[in-house]
Amino acid sequence: MTRFLIQEASSVSRSLALAALFAAGLAGACAANGAAPQYAWSYQQVEGEGEKLAYGAPNSDDVLLMMTCAPGSGRVTMSALTDDARSDITLASGGDQHRFAGAAYPSELGGAIIEAEARAKAPTLTHFAETGDLTLLAGGQKVKLDADAGQKTAVTQFFQACA
Repeated sequence: MTRFLIQEASSVSRSLALAALFAAGLAGACAANGAAPQYAWSYQQVEGEGEKLAYGAPNSDDVLLMMTCAPGSGRVTMSALTDDARSDITLASGGDQHRFAGAAYPSELGGAIIEAEARAKAPTLTHFAETGDLTLLAGGQKVKLDADAGQKTAVTQFFQACA
């Protein structure tokens, strides 16, 4: 069974800083009939900040889901903007669906930023790393966040770095 950690209050300022990254947020993607075809996965290794895997509009701050980790930590922190009142992030991949419990922080853009932490080897994340297949469930909507063949390499590299 995966153990989940609720973010400490000290992460509130970090969470509020993330608000700028979620300009259009999940609400915009859900409004587009549950799909965001212009979005893509991108992977960054930022010295001093760790590994980052983000699903959003290229060359913009419009991000639906961000995953971060310290290299070799075995843990992934997920952040998403939502108007859903719950403080969790639900992901599905390969027939596995899991709700990752976390904490919600008010967003300057409305709604909330949800942060949840999980093991990098959680079944849903493992299947995503292997196949690139991922769906975000929030606010009664299912948003496909699948990585295409070119993006799948970035997804795999991220999870290898986190493990």
